[in-house]
Order: sequence, then structure tokens, then C-alpha cells
Amino acid sequence: MTPDYCANVCSLGGFPYFGLQLNSYCFCGRSYGSHGQAEDSDCNTPCGGNASINCGGPWRNSVFAMRYGSDNGCRSSYRPNPSRPELVVSSSYSKATYWTEAIPNVTGCIQMCNTAASSCLAVLFNRQARLCHLLKFALVPQALSTVDGEFYARG
Repeated sequence: MTPDYCANVCSLGGFPYFGLQLNSYCFCGRSYGSHGQAEDSDCNTPCGGNASINCGGPWRNSVFAMRYGSDNGCRSSYRPNPSRPELVVSSSYSKATYWTEAIPNVTGCIQMCNTAASSCLAVLFNRQARLCHLLKFALVPQALSTVDGEFYARG
């Protein structure tokens, strides 16, 4: 887990905040702070993917705010106190998290995902339009949140 990875995942849902906890947990949210701010010393667990950055602690989140640009990319930053330098991460997945193919049935849609195993973890199939949305993450991106369909994750 790293702030970049968590930012990429949370940008799929258009979340304004994300939090890292205890080395390997990523949480996405629309608000934060309901329990108040913890002491900085409580958030001292190194990230599993980059030990030079802290990823919260036991029952403590390091919180970051997302800033989405006009190109649908995002930057995230959070400065919990003025004495700490600002950490900025960039999401590279906001545009390229899925692709769409015209496929007549759900079986063909799933087969196409299996063929593209290294870049497809799930599908969203719309029977009425006969469209197969192949997803790079097992999470429906915000751009497809209004699409009716059947969701299947590889597993």
C-alpha cells in the first residue's frame, strides 16, 4: 500500500478523501474527522509499499484530500499541520480504468476479460445495449455508476 495506489483506487469512485491505516489498509470516503484528529505520533506505521512514508497506525488513518482537475485527473494532498511538508500524489488511472466492447452476451464478455487477464479484473455487462465494460479494477468507476448491468469479478 502507498498513497499513490490508494489515490488511484479512490479516484475511481470520485471520492474527495482517502485514508491509509496500519501499513496496508486503504479507505475512501466523502467525509472525515468524525472522531477528531489524532496525535501525529499515532500515525507512525510505514507503508507496506514504501517504508519512507507513514500509512497511519493501529485504529488511526493518515487522511488525504483529492483534488480533481478539469482533465479528470486528480491530485491529492493533505497538510494536517503547517509544520509538516505537503505530500502530493497523482492518480494516473482516472481515464484508463475500463474499456468498452460491443459483445452480444455476458459469456462473451466474461471470456474477453479472461483473455485480457493482466488488465481486466471485472466486467459490467449491459444486456439491453449489448455492451461489455471491461474493468481494470474490481470496482465500478464513477463514469459507469449510472450504467445498468450485471457485474462479474474475476476470482
